[in-house]
Amino acid sequence: MSSSSLSNEKLDLIISIIKEKKELKGISDEIVIKELNKFLQQNPKLIKQLVEPKNIKKSNAVDLCKKEVRKVLRYYTGMFELDNNKRTKLLNENKIDELLKTHLSTKERLNHYEQIYEQIFKITKKPKSILDLGCGLNPLSLSLELMKNIEYFAADINQDDLEIVNEYFRKNKFKGDVFFYDLKNAKDELPKTDICFLFKVLDLIDNKGHKNAEKVLNRVNSKFVVVSFPKITISGRKLTSPRNWLKLLVERLKWKYDLFETENEMFFVIKKT
Repeated sequence: MSSSSLSNEKLDLIISIIKEKKELKGISDEIVIKELNKFLQQNPKLIKQLVEPKNIKKSNAVDLCKKEVRKVLRYYTGMFELDNNKRTKLLNENKIDELLKTHLSTKERLNHYEQIYEQIFKITKKPKSILDLGCGLNPLSLSLELMKNIEYFAADINQDDLEIVNEYFRKNKFKGDVFFYDLKNAKDELPKTDICFLFKVLDLIDNKGHKNAEKVLNRVNSKFVVVSFPKITISGRKLTSPRNWLKLLVERLKWKYDLFETENEMFFVIKKT
């Protein structure tokens, strides 16, 4: 049983109800439908409850779907503080640091970017091309001088973030592309680049084990892959896991890695051989 049992009108309404939260508005309907289907497959009795009521907004089944699907969607995307109209205003005014503060990950990373890129490029050398998967607003963090000399491919599932990044590229005439890519369903071919960034995303794409993470790492067509993990949760709790699973995976695939840390994040710079 899946959402295909519902009329298009009811499905659209359920999607809009789920996405009423500000931090979820930018997530594509495709992702919402996929997670809704997963939940309904686990709870098939809800389908009948969703099909029957005329006033679906007052349905207990919809409330349950909304609650459970939102839980999953929050792991997909970093929460931001301003709506897209205000973000566009900041971009037009060239207030890039203020714009980076509107996304949780780039806000947390803002005071460390110089150190991060210095450490990465010390190992990889300055790239001519970058693939950024789960990019958020990260493409805005590199210096204009560097961006003018590279081809940058930015991918995410959050359409609002992609719109801002695309406008930033267009405004500054940067080379590259901005596109939707679901890391939980990594199928499409990815562009070949010198470096791939996977900042704070691998923890989010597997419910159990690390099959999706390994699939993504194998699919990436880049000499170097930079993977990062948070050291602190959104609530402020410290994470102590050293991510031994990634170390073991890299060793099994006969790749090499360097490791460095900032105050809030740990980075693996992996060389695929």
